[in-house]
Amino acid sequence: MMRCAILALAILGAAPALAADGPPKSAAFEACAAKAHGVTFSLLHCYAREMQAADDAMAAAYDGASKAASDPRTRDYLTRSQTAWGSYRDAWCEASVPRSGSLARFKLFECRLAETARRTAALKAAAE
Repeated sequence: MMRCAILALAILGAAPALAADGPPKSAAFEACAAKAHGVTFSLLHCYAREMQAADDAMAAAYDGASKAASDPRTRDYLTRSQTAWGSYRDAWCEASVPRSGSLARFKLFECRLAETARRTAALKAAAE
């Protein structure tokens, strides 16, 4: 019982620090995290929703970049790079995040969010 209490306090104390590690979070994430009260499952749900929003934003940026590319070969390379990038992001984050510990899943989400934010910015720049 004491171990559970210590783990809960560690996660609760680390949640704000984790949120500060990666890109800025949405107001929806902040509200969700506040309601989670440090409960791991609830916080992971908040991260999953934030990840979906980040993926949606990246998909919109990809569509914009694809429409802005006038050369069919450029669109083909863009499509190929997007497919490869998804594999890269997942492999990079799995390789760079510790595999154990109570914060491992949170750190994995942080890595994926950060990498997705970088890719979204690159795609937006390509559309300009």
